[in-house]
Amino acid sequence: MQRSTVTYPILLEDSYRAYNYAENTCAINNGGSINTSASSHLASVARSADAYFIDSTPAAVKAELCKGPIGVALQASGAFSSYGSGVLTSASCPFDRGLDHAVNVIGWTVVNGIEAMVVRNSWGTGWGQSGYGYLALDTGNNGWGPCGIYQYMHSVNADLTRYNNSDYSA
Repeated sequence: MQRSTVTYPILLEDSYRAYNYAENTCAINNGGSINTSASSHLASVARSADAYFIDSTPAAVKAELCKGPIGVALQASGAFSSYGSGVLTSASCPFDRGLDHAVNVIGWTVVNGIEAMVVRNSWGTGWGQSGYGYLALDTGNNGWGPCGIYQYMHSVNADLTRYNNSDYSA
C-alpha cells in the first residue's frame, strides 16, 4: 500500500476575508442566521470526534500545552477588552457577565512571579502586547479563573495520518 503525502497550507492573516462583526449572529447562504456565541460554538466543537475538553486545572493546561495550542472561550467585556500589559488574574478580571469571545492559549510562563498562560487574541497588534497577553494560571472566580477562561477549554487530536486515503491523495 502506497502512502501519499498531503500538504495543508497555513493561511496567513493577509489571506483572510474581511470580518464583519455582529452580536451572536452569522449570515449564512440561505439568508438565515445561526447562534455563534462563544460557549455554544465551543461546546459543539468539543463534542466532535477529534476535539475534547481539558480539565480546568493549571496542571492540565500545562500538560496540554506540550501538545499544542488550546482553544478557550472567555469573558472579553470588562478588563480583558482594555488589557495593555501585566497579568490578568481572577481578581483583576472577574467572571460575571458570561462568555463572549474566543482566544488561543499558546504557552505558559512566569511574569513577575506569577504563573501565566500566554494568549493570542484576534484583535490585532493594538490589543495587549502586540496582540498577545497573559492570564494567570489561578482558579479563582469559583474555579473559572481569570475572565472565566477555564469554563470552556478544548483541544483537538492532530493526527492526520488517519486521513491517508484516496480522497486525500496528491
